[in-house]
Amino acid sequence: MTQMTHHPNQQTPEADRYRGVDRSLLEFLKPKAEERYSKLEAYCDLLSKASSGAYQSPGTDGALLLLPGQFVATISELARQWQWQRATVRQFISGLTKLGQLSVEPYSKSFIFSVNLEQRLSLLIESPDDILDFCAMQFIRFIKGRSTAKEVADSYSRYYDLKMNMVKQEGYGGIPARRVLNQQAQVFDSLAVSILRYLNQEKELPEELSDSVSLLFGKDHVWDWHKVIDSLGILAKAISGNTKPSYMDEVATRYSKAEIVLLDCIFEHYISGSHPTTM
Repeated sequence: MTQMTHHPNQQTPEADRYRGVDRSLLEFLKPKAEERYSKLEAYCDLLSKASSGAYQSPGTDGALLLLPGQFVATISELARQWQWQRATVRQFISGLTKLGQLSVEPYSKSFIFSVNLEQRLSLLIESPDDILDFCAMQFIRFIKGRSTAKEVADSYSRYYDLKMNMVKQEGYGGIPARRVLNQQAQVFDSLAVSILRYLNQEKELPEELSDSVSLLFGKDHVWDWHKVIDSLGILAKAISGNTKPSYMDEVATRYSKAEIVLLDCIFEHYISGSHPTTM
């Protein structure tokens, strides 16, 4: 079993509370090819459940009061979702417990899982760039059906709120803020490209798309990232099925005619000239 390395002469209790990733934890989370969910994906799923505070197993007592960072689940449920063997789930949970990332106590036919959310922040988020990387990983999990659009959108909204507050505090006028706003189109492109790669397609993308996506999601201010992620989910379905968004019933009920035209244009932009990747 991998053990954590302690340096008592170099860490105060307060510093230890907010330290970054321990080498033993990285080694423990290293993905293996035979697992449907990597260990990192499984750990992120635990964090999502703990953050939502709303996840409970069917049949659990409705009177149970969950504290922040807690959720209820069974080993069988986690095994089905992660596509692991139940013994593998138990071993994983045991490893996280020994590494101080998780605590577990029996409850009825389930378990109450408690995640240290302060440790979650120190593990994954040390700078705005770390937040953006984590958002991108969440987005891929969303495309795979392992995260919700709201979870991803909330993360991107928090990221851009943080970035805008930072540039305002720097006091350099509107130029840094403009740079943050312009970055949104680049992030949109990178997420769309990640969809193409996930679907084994490739395409070189010109920069002209930026104006179109800005019109769709909000020009000259921080975009509505809930609409962004929802639209990217639609784009993924459209590209996968080679069907224009305007032909999809869910689009007609949620978007205006002008927005549907823009969605079709974005779809055509990404689907035109794309081709299967040769392995």
